[in-house]
Amino acid sequence: MSNAPKPVTLRLIVPKTISTRVLNSLGPGAKVQAKDLVLNTSKLSTNNIVQSIKEYSKLRDELSQTLRQLGISREGKQQLPELSNLDSRIEEARRKLDDIRVRHQKMQAETDSLERRAEDIKKQITSGNQLADTGFSFDEIASQIPGFRRIIGRLPVKKTEAAQKALQALLKERTIVATGTKKQDWIYLLVASPTDAAPQVLQTLLLYEFIPTDIPRFEGSSLAETLMSWKQKSDRITKEVEAKKAEMKVLSETWADSLNELADESQEIILMLRSALRLGEGTNAAHIYARLEKPPPPETLNALVKDGILEVE
Repeated sequence: MSNAPKPVTLRLIVPKTISTRVLNSLGPGAKVQAKDLVLNTSKLSTNNIVQSIKEYSKLRDELSQTLRQLGISREGKQQLPELSNLDSRIEEARRKLDDIRVRHQKMQAETDSLERRAEDIKKQITSGNQLADTGFSFDEIASQIPGFRRIIGRLPVKKTEAAQKALQALLKERTIVATGTKKQDWIYLLVASPTDAAPQVLQTLLLYEFIPTDIPRFEGSSLAETLMSWKQKSDRITKEVEAKKAEMKVLSETWADSLNELADESQEIILMLRSALRLGEGTNAAHIYARLEKPPPPETLNALVKDGILEVE
């Protein structure tokens, strides 16, 4: 992980009379844009300015969150928006943002659903492969006996005899136990018991370190045919997931400019409204947009805060 300092963006409005000094304080490495302006809020009342700052701050935070969720880089630019029709403009901005979020959430939900299906099929394939190792035939595993439930799993070889005796004591002649593949210290068992007694059978086996193997629903006339069907389905859904993610990436790229522009406008409006409150309506000021390769020293930031109104990004 790199510990290199990250670039920062400063948006700053200061009185015109001190703009040269402020620009010099940013250092020779700063990439700076500076424009003169006269603060004009279209004669908004103080209450309206304060309320607008709150609303646009919420919008700014929501935009930042959406940019992160969509994996879009924040590419800031300088703007000088007019402080008119603020209510209608924020409504339009919210409509755009909501539309993007709804479309993204829908596509994300579709992708998540596909990924869950892919994961379920992978689990089926794993179960199928485990069943192939048990040593039992497809007919033994897949056959349905009315009123009976099949349980397949493995037991430590040294506990097999005791487990079988426990099942015999529990169900007498109402249970069928077959042994399958032996691997090292383990052996596979296939138990067929009455459906109503199956929970007791499983609990008894678990006392002897029994590890169950899932029995999925088969889709063919053999285990190999079923595994092939699942593999084909898994490949198809995986391709669908990849296609959906690629589509989401393309859409995110098309939304990048719009979201960044809305983020710029919201930040600039907040900056200008705060400046109007502090510096006053009609003040001749300088709007400074600066990009620095690393954060300025705390003393520089403190001086900028005293000189004017600062937004750090």
